[in-house]
Amino acid sequence: MHPNLLAYNNHEVFESKKELQEYRESKLRGVSNNVKFIEREFGDNLRVIEIGSGNSKFLYALDQQSLLKFGYGIEVSSSRIKFANDWKKELGIQNVYNYEDNVLNVNFDYLGQADLVYCVDLAFQFIDPLEPGSDEKLLKRIYNHLEPDGRLVLELDTHKRLIDQMENNSLKTWQEFTEPDPWKYLLWNCSLKDKNIVINKTFIKRDFTQTSDSEVILKNYNRHDIISMMQKIGFKNCKVYEHWDEESDLLEDEFIVVGEK
Repeated sequence: MHPNLLAYNNHEVFESKKELQEYRESKLRGVSNNVKFIEREFGDNLRVIEIGSGNSKFLYALDQQSLLKFGYGIEVSSSRIKFANDWKKELGIQNVYNYEDNVLNVNFDYLGQADLVYCVDLAFQFIDPLEPGSDEKLLKRIYNHLEPDGRLVLELDTHKRLIDQMENNSLKTWQEFTEPDPWKYLLWNCSLKDKNIVINKTFIKRDFTQTSDSEVILKNYNRHDIISMMQKIGFKNCKVYEHWDEESDLLEDEFIVVGEK
């Protein structure tokens, strides 16, 4: 199985109810600027499909702000779908549906037409390494299942900050997470292969009792590349945004692109 289909499985495991609740609250806070952007740009009563929905925090946050008519979350990780459904039950949310599948296998006809297709946290960059050319095919399917004037939102990362530090197309680096994330450190072992960046990740638990290893292969897009691809499909009024609501809410190499059907 391709490593991108295994990423983040068994990632959200907590020792106590208190830790779990704090984590959930932090995830909702973490998408507050995204939600402000959506409300400002697109309004309310939205029919939303999220690709790479993870724990569905964004869809739940939309619902809590009364912006969501209904939402479909598509996520390949079985553990994240379970986490999302357990959380959904506790929140009492009735209009979000979480689907466990590779998005390339999903029959969008069952989901109906959407006002917004939302794909962030680099999820779109996981797609093409699964099957070359699948990024363009997915964009076509998204376009066909948007309502007239419906919009696609992508959040992407050029990884320039990593690539610029590489020697012989490789780099080792690390980052630290703040509480209540159950993981304290993330070690990165990165390499560049054509347009793809390969990242081997090692997560280290906050109490140092556990590690979790994974590999992801991400296709890099610059602003011109992705807009050209979207326009080729038929998207119009494509626009790049450098942040959601505040200048500091994206990394220096991350950007948002919005295209309209």
